[in-house]
Amino acid sequence: MTSYIIEPKILQNKKFYIILFTVAIIIQIISILVFAYKGLLPIILALSIAIMFFVTAFSLDRSYYLFAAYFVVLPEKYYIGYFPGMPVGFMWVIGYLLFLLIVLYWIIYVLNNRITFSIKKLDLVLLIFITSFVISAVLGILKRHNFSYWRLEFMALSLFLTYFIFLYSPLKNNPKRFYDFIILCSLLIAFQFLTSMIILGGSIFLIRVVSMHIHISQLAISYICATLIYSASRKKKIILGIILPLILLSVIISQQRALWGSTLVILSMILLIYIYERRKWIRENVLKIGLSIFAVITILLILSSVVNSLTAGKLYNTVISRGSVLFNLEQMRSDESYRIRTAEIAEAMQTIGSDFIFGKGLGASTITRWRFMEHATVDNSYAYIYWKMGILGILGFFSFYTIYFLRSLKLLRQAITIKERIFTVATLLNFIALFIVGLTNVCLVHYRFILIWVASIAIIESIARKYD
Repeated sequence: MTSYIIEPKILQNKKFYIILFTVAIIIQIISILVFAYKGLLPIILALSIAIMFFVTAFSLDRSYYLFAAYFVVLPEKYYIGYFPGMPVGFMWVIGYLLFLLIVLYWIIYVLNNRITFSIKKLDLVLLIFITSFVISAVLGILKRHNFSYWRLEFMALSLFLTYFIFLYSPLKNNPKRFYDFIILCSLLIAFQFLTSMIILGGSIFLIRVVSMHIHISQLAISYICATLIYSASRKKKIILGIILPLILLSVIISQQRALWGSTLVILSMILLIYIYERRKWIRENVLKIGLSIFAVITILLILSSVVNSLTAGKLYNTVISRGSVLFNLEQMRSDESYRIRTAEIAEAMQTIGSDFIFGKGLGASTITRWRFMEHATVDNSYAYIYWKMGILGILGFFSFYTIYFLRSLKLLRQAITIKERIFTVATLLNFIALFIVGLTNVCLVHYRFILIWVASIAIIESIARKYD
């Protein structure tokens, strides 16, 4: 274990904060001028961020949740057409400025509070992974890859720093706030999908609704289900029992089959955990359980019936046609989308050649003959890492998550509190689901929700360190 303390004298000077604050405002003004050509909306957003400097007042806690809401709740700006009435979508040009502001506040906190860093295994392997993508970023520049691709990939991967921001700050001390925040965001997203479905009158089911932000629902579902199993609060269970069907319905509306499959895995594992944890109670309350299951099924049938009516029967047709592929391997292999994606992955892998140690570098792309366009990503998180960062990147990635999984399983075997068990189970289930979804997209290494994923791991790591 390595520890060190930073004790700068500059932070004792109040003028330092005034200068830093002024610099931040100047950066915002420059961003307004730079992006003014894009229209009025970016200017308004940039001004709003400038105002947030005053609202957050160098508070890491307030800034993280305020800015994370922007990362989580909004659909991508190029997909807002699927959500009538949505005034704005997520834009990296704004989101990354917010993230850099979080980093700035964290650095100030670390320096000002003389924080001690205790580098343990999980920290170390994440540093190895971060090193791999930094090397990949340098290679991308040296090889003159497309800068637009490079920039987007670098921004997404740098969100892994959020792990250290959470672990070495007060943010880790209130995990309940973090997970309740996820539920609130997922509920807002669910209303977006439901509203869209109603406004579009069911035409939303004629096409696939492409939206990344629905993926945050996995963590919300895991947390809600874990709370329903372990919490003793009847009031909380009733509230969450009402929220859960709404979130599940939004997942169905999303038409993302990998998300459907991963959600089924979460629910199946939750059922097994419930049976194991309450095996004695189940034997004594068979009738009550049967009535509860009947009530849940009835509610779901009523909801689906209402939705199917609103969509003029398109819901059932869509779910059956897209969902049946999940349970038929032969049909999946013949599915056009599956065939194109796997072919594009194979083509990208063939370009690696002698670059297998460090990868092709960030910004690398390939022109696919399947969709006749240039691609900087492939629809598989693991292939993407190997393509861009090589063996070093893939080893760092799997080492990080392997240690995390082992830490979580060890923690569940210990005498931890009910709340800690809920947080641990919820996070573990979420990542099991994410690793399934990661087979079909780059959610683990390219989505903006890395800001959330690694924060949840930092929370579990902080709990584990209490029992080491």
